[in-house]
Amino acid sequence: MLSPLTTADDTLVTIGGARAQLVSFERAGCEACDACRETYLCAPCLEDCDVCDLGCDAECVERVEVLVPSLPPGPALIEVFNGEGASGRLTLTVLAPPEDTGGADDTGGADDTGADDTGDTSPPDTGDTSTPDTATRQRPTRAARRTPPRQTPATPKASPPPRLTPLSPNARSDLAPLPPLTL
Repeated sequence: MLSPLTTADDTLVTIGGARAQLVSFERAGCEACDACRETYLCAPCLEDCDVCDLGCDAECVERVEVLVPSLPPGPALIEVFNGEGASGRLTLTVLAPPEDTGGADDTGGADDTGADDTGDTSPPDTGDTSTPDTATRQRPTRAARRTPPRQTPATPKASPPPRLTPLSPNARSDLAPLPPLTL
């Protein structure tokens, strides 16, 4: 099995002169290129290998993903270096971050609910429904005090199931035998 001549271990990506952190590295269709370089003893590191370069450029695709370092806005030069040499220079334009307008993405503080302050200084609602909240308890109106509490009817108790008496071996049955089942 041939080992690739370019690996994640020998790949360096710089953006704007700063080293970018390599996240992933993939090679596809590079088997013939690697075999050609081994057959013709093409040395790594900037040595030209014309006999293999055309096939390598057409078939071998190397893909790298990097984390872009923090850079000032403006153009930044991207370069990739590995055991085979260096890439052509590419330019990336770094945009300035948008100004914070406090719009839809503004979540406020950890306890900011977006509601207006009502001035209520009572303890916060605990979610307990067994006792009324002290902040919302009100005295009942006169009409409510005169109305007797509503009573719910009691659920009737179910009667016990009927008692079954087993048939004695001598008992006769009024049931006719079932006809044979045909499938």
